[in-house]
Amino acid sequence: GIGDKRKIKCDYIPEDADNTNKIMWKSSDETVACVDNMGNIMARKEGTSRIMCIAENVSATCICTIKPYLSDICIKTELDELKMEPLEELELEYELIPKESFDDKIKIKSSNMSVVNIINQRLMAKSKGTAEITIENNSGRICKKFTVQVQKNKVGIFKRIFK
Repeated sequence: GIGDKRKIKCDYIPEDADNTNKIMWKSSDETVACVDNMGNIMARKEGTSRIMCIAENVSATCICTIKPYLSDICIKTELDELKMEPLEELELEYELIPKESFDDKIKIKSSNMSVVNIINQRLMAKSKGTAEITIENNSGRICKKFTVQVQKNKVGIFKRIFK
């Protein structure tokens, strides 16, 4: 992510090579990522830079892609007093801001899977009760929670379908 510092590990063969104290590091785009003489990379802005490690006539290159951190998860599904009936399913729709970020892997969890189970982005009501749904990124830094109440409607599901 932007502002992060990372160390690149450099292995060499043979281990007793006499040119290891002359290793130079370079970045193809210092505005995106800069690297010091110890192989420490500093992410400066979003983009891609090629990082080169040079020891006399031997070199290695890696691509360094800098992405911003996730700033928000916008839930598009209407959640005001979310009520479901047993066996009802609901697709949870959300948008990541920005769309591509360093920490954009999402986990969706239910506090009570016997009430509401989660399969991919789908909420599946199972039995009467209340469950808290948590949607968060892999680091847990961005987290949204809401409650789902599963209850039997006075009008049965078959009566609603077949009227």
